[in-house]
Amino acid sequence: MQISKLVSTRAFDHHWILWQLFGMHPPKRKALWHRYYTIYSVVIISYCFIFIPMTLIGQALAATSLASICEAICVAAPDAFEVLKLANVWRIRDQLQESHTIFRQLDKRLSTRSERQVIHGTVRLAKRIFKATFVVFMILLATGIINIIISKDRILIFPAWIPWDYKKNGDVFLLTVIFNFLGLLMNALCALNNDSYPVTYVTMVAAHLEALSIRASRIGHDRELLERQHRQHLIECIQDHQLILKLVKIMQSTLSMAFFFQFFCTALAQCAAIFFLAYVKTNFSRTLHMIILIVAITNETVFICYAVEVLNQSGEMLSKGIYNCNWLSRPTEFRRDLLIMLMRSQRSTSITAAGLVSVRLNTIITVRIWESM
Repeated sequence: MQISKLVSTRAFDHHWILWQLFGMHPPKRKALWHRYYTIYSVVIISYCFIFIPMTLIGQALAATSLASICEAICVAAPDAFEVLKLANVWRIRDQLQESHTIFRQLDKRLSTRSERQVIHGTVRLAKRIFKATFVVFMILLATGIINIIISKDRILIFPAWIPWDYKKNGDVFLLTVIFNFLGLLMNALCALNNDSYPVTYVTMVAAHLEALSIRASRIGHDRELLERQHRQHLIECIQDHQLILKLVKIMQSTLSMAFFFQFFCTALAQCAAIFFLAYVKTNFSRTLHMIILIVAITNETVFICYAVEVLNQSGEMLSKGIYNCNWLSRPTEFRRDLLIMLMRSQRSTSITAAGLVSVRLNTIITVRIWESM
């Protein structure tokens, strides 16, 4: 991506493509399959996000031992919450699209190479996080397949209730495994999207805050500009800050419930997985499978807390950038406007989970406390 042709919303391309695959984002009317998209949406949602989660939950309810219940919960709980998070995406998708308009407005304000480099680097980082999360989920599915291959019994990738006897012969078992795998693959992609899009949106807001701090720190230092031009630059920075605060408000209203679902799901699934590993004797591949599952679930929470922590630090950088501008030699009117912007920049940009828990890096410790209770 060339820095001169920078577009912040490219960081979200993968997410909206997958949401289109999940039946959540209709293609343009000119697209060949637009007229059939509604039928496709009903089929894919019914199979992947209703039937498959029901088989996982059914297995958890039908389990007869504590070990099998824990193993089933490790998969059923995250999958059920992924469906809830996907439903939340359906609710907030218009607001997310609204944020794209604001991002494009902020892109037009980027005036120096250093500002563009900040946005460019964040877009690349977002894509890397997406790819890294994708690799983790694919490894998780791969270990499940390996476990099927080396197992002496006919088992599925994850414990699931199937309404027919899939163990009676090899052909039925193979078709069931394929049927189960395709549904779990879509659910894994759904989890990938649900876990990475909040991180991407929040880090892009943080990047624009950082770019604004760079721009604000340069105000008043160019001696060739007239006084009214310095003030105009300040007014533009204030306007950009208002747009960013609007983005923070959108992030709070759209991501709050997603964060809450994530924290609750992480605590529940980790407890079940760790109990299974501690008290159930099993083979190496199955143990590795559960360890990777724990890593995947934990990373979801770590990435979210990291992104919001970066957002808070970027807000602090803006305050420093405002203070570093050449305000000493500016008139009283300029300093009055600057002081108002400085005061607004010191407001917290933190995002809360369901209005209950402030999302920061130390929130991970809070999740651990939930697990120990």
